Amino acid sequence: MSNLTNTYTEVINGIPIAGTALNDTATGAVISTAAQAAILPINFFNQYAVNKTLQWTGYGIVSTPSSGPATLQFIVYADTTIGTANIALATQTAFTPAVSLASNIFEVNGWSTVQSYSGTSAEVVSFGVVTLGGASGAAGSSYTFGSATPVAVTTALSTEYAIELYAKWGSAVSGCTLTCEQWIVQGMN
Repeated sequence: MSNLTNTYTEVINGIPIAGTALNDTATGAVISTAAQAAILPINFFNQYAVNKTLQWTGYGIVSTPSSGPATLQFIVYADTTIGTANIALATQTAFTPAVSLASNIFEVNGWSTVQSYSGTSAEVVSFGVVTLGGASGAAGSSYTFGSATPVAVTTALSTEYAIELYAKWGSAVSGCTLTCEQWIVQGMN
């Protein structure tokens, strides 16, 4: 327990199990596995309501071909069924990663905070950043995502939610691969 705020920070999930690789496809998919799914308990958003915050962090491996990689996009979802996209908490604008990434590390890190609460629904605002390691030791790149416009979580708040990381390549380009090695979700209060 925090001595400063008298609240708890708790790891909801932090299992280091590799997810399913997203290879050479323009079809988006969950890249954190069912074993990595952070299940928020029933009424999670009701407890403390406004300012309830989740921190989410994903680490993994990304590779791209020596020319013309596809664009890449990450999305953090609150799903009522594991593996089925439901409510996009944070959506990143697609970006083009550097060429010749060979098993480079990526990190997705961000926050989702309840901005308003009515008893049956919540408005959640999310911000984050994706960082990719550079090719052959070169400097990496960072890409922000999120929106100042809150996302409505209007599905029954008395439902369990799985917080999952999705990704999508913009087109099917050979040599574009992505694997989430660890997905960590923490309740911050």
